[in-house]
Amino acid sequence: MLISQSILQPVYWISCLLLSSFIGTNFTTLITKQSFEWSSTLILISILGLYGGIELLLLAFSFRSWNNDSLTWLKTSLQSFSKLNSLILLAFIIIISSCSLCDLPSLPLVAVTVVVTLLFFNLLLPIILATTIKLTNVINHKQKSTDKKELI
Repeated sequence: MLISQSILQPVYWISCLLLSSFIGTNFTTLITKQSFEWSSTLILISILGLYGGIELLLLAFSFRSWNNDSLTWLKTSLQSFSKLNSLILLAFIIIISSCSLCDLPSLPLVAVTVVVTLLFFNLLLPIILATTIKLTNVINHKQKSTDKKELI
């Protein structure tokens, strides 16, 4: 579980970003009934990579600097992180919405996809954080109790 705390947590977070981008692109193509061009796919990947990189790096720095219980880290980090995250999310939505006013026909599709993806990502990330941290705490607690029984 020591490996899970340091290595698998960011893997879960990145998989959450990939899952939400998959949901966002499918949701947008289902609603708009348009397909993505290669240029819009590159724009979409770069925008989501930038946003996901910023958000996940901030979360990882907070996670690595915390030495106490993981559940208290989750509560304090989500409270402090939600204010900063909402400002970053608002800035990205404004930038993407203003880019959709350009002449390219694929940019409105990219803008809708990014907004939907970011909303899904910010709904899924706290759920994945809570479940994985709760799971690692339960497994660590069970492992420590069995180690104590073996010593006796």
